[in-house]
Amino acid sequence: TERSGTNLLRRILGSHSDISAPHPIESSFPSSSFDSIPAKKAPTLVRDILINMYYSHHALIEAIDVNDVVKQIDDCSLYSLQQGLYGAFANANDSGKWVSKWPSNINQVEGIDRYYDNPKYIHLVRDCRDVVLSNKNNEAGKFHPYFAAQTWRDEQEKILNFTDETSNTVHLIQYEDLL
Repeated sequence: TERSGTNLLRRILGSHSDISAPHPIESSFPSSSFDSIPAKKAPTLVRDILINMYYSHHALIEAIDVNDVVKQIDDCSLYSLQQGLYGAFANANDSGKWVSKWPSNINQVEGIDRYYDNPKYIHLVRDCRDVVLSNKNNEAGKFHPYFAAQTWRDEQEKILNFTDETSNTVHLIQYEDLL
């Protein structure tokens, strides 16, 4: 859940020499469906994503070559692009693994599970009241506290149901314990 300490956890994980954990690259993806993008347009799409990341308020410091990404992707699907971009970022940092803390991953677990071989999940949970307060004090959180709390509840239910239904590795971390 966004506003739960995910940037702190991302930075902690990224401090490990074998883990690359940039700000979510997916936040620079176009909002249109990837299904409508032909594979021959992959280099242009990757270039545009990297340009967006360059001008992001969380700009990528490492130079990632478009061709290095394109070599790693099979098609213009969300997961193939994710794998190619994070893989290229990890290679640029001499890391063997990468982490995505994209908030929409909560809505993608079934697809992630199908695409990746043995993915690991971290369920970072923070007291709902603190999440709502953090949303209220954040420019991105212009929602009424009721709706922020409802989103928190819905996301917690999704990950708990996913955890119950699968045998994947899900690590539960409470934000307050992390601190």
